[in-house]
Amino acid sequence: MFVEGLKKLFRGRSETNEIPAGSALTARDRDAISADLASFDTAEKGLGKALARYVLTGADEASVLHVTNLLKTTQGDIRTRLHNVFIAVADDWNNKAEREKRHKARERVLFELEGFDPAALYRYLHLHSQFNAQNRAWRFPGSDQSPHWLRTASLLFDTSAPEGRNPLGFLTAPRIFEMMEAAELAPSVAPLIDCAFSDKDVPYGYLTQRMLKLPGLADAIAAMPEEATRTIGTLAAGGREVMVSFLGQNGLIDRDRHFFDFAFQMASDGAKTVREAASNALKVADEAKVQAKAEEFLASRKANERLAGVNILAALLRERSLPILDRHGGEEKSNTVLAAIATIRATGRQGCRRRGRRGRGGWRGRLPRLRRQLRCRTAAGRQGGAAAGRSGRGVPQASDRSQCRGPHRLRPDAAGQRLEPAAGPSVFAALRAGDCKTYRRRHAG
Repeated sequence: MFVEGLKKLFRGRSETNEIPAGSALTARDRDAISADLASFDTAEKGLGKALARYVLTGADEASVLHVTNLLKTTQGDIRTRLHNVFIAVADDWNNKAEREKRHKARERVLFELEGFDPAALYRYLHLHSQFNAQNRAWRFPGSDQSPHWLRTASLLFDTSAPEGRNPLGFLTAPRIFEMMEAAELAPSVAPLIDCAFSDKDVPYGYLTQRMLKLPGLADAIAAMPEEATRTIGTLAAGGREVMVSFLGQNGLIDRDRHFFDFAFQMASDGAKTVREAASNALKVADEAKVQAKAEEFLASRKANERLAGVNILAALLRERSLPILDRHGGEEKSNTVLAAIATIRATGRQGCRRRGRRGRGGWRGRLPRLRRQLRCRTAAGRQGGAAAGRSGRGVPQASDRSQCRGPHRLRPDAAGQRLEPAAGPSVFAALRAGDCKTYRRRHAG
């Protein structure tokens, strides 16, 4: 008993009977939280212990309200000290030891916990949200539809993450759901979507990009498809663009009909960037289903849906979409849709010609390269004053031989009387004479 009493004395209140029986935090975790909150004593004596009791046990909730009132006070000294505690810096910027002590204590809580207690960590984030809501609201991810403690989490972890660490710390989508239950909120994917895909005026800002990497986010969204797609209506165009791309990259479009229909809905969105993102996302879905749905769109009475069907077919089938679009073009009345079909037709057929030239095999595929080699020889021949053409009898001067470089440069024969390509005189002689049959026979051999 004496030894246990000494342990409790040195470890403080973190191992008292006030700790809930179901807490999964270890003694070291509770000590770390108490050490981090002890800095609040610099603003008001005893405040750190009161806040530690609140975080670890849920008791003394009035201490959080007291901190909120202190943040609103006009006394600059108290506000400055609270500000320094929340951002884990020393009151005296020259006190490097104190600064390192506060930073290490914060880092220990966010990135080195051995256990996980959703209720305690929810209360920890709730405490920090009182400061961020008043001082850094403009840096919050998400909108007012999400709880402040969740919006605070990304910023808090980012400003405390040591180099090379995961900037989201102990946060995962399943753990956030557990903390929602602790906060007496129904587990919902809407706040996750809001924090991940809505970053105010910069829908794809740096905070949003971190939340997109939240472990388990794709599975959480897939588990609640109706709520997920319904939440998209609250996002700006940038958020819709990011989310439809997220669905495609994580293979969610084929996992549920709600996501499949949502992607087609976004393909006819009013924002061009959203339409393009949806067309690209649908390329990774089941081709037969996408083609069938896109052809249904071609028969729609709404011009924007017909335009979406045209763009989806073009992105999915490429040149194979031309016969379908040609048939539809004869019935289309909208100038916008007709212009899109004309652009796709011109681009697609030009691409066919380019690929056809590149795709020819055998001697036909090598002719363009050989023609370039012959042009080099012809240019050198002009320097020698001889006739340039298929005869190829021009003999450039020795000083001009440097004009032809590369593997097809010219070289004199053993007698030094004439120049032949380095690739082989018999092959080029046949080409100069226009004898393609001889060239094919010799080159194949």
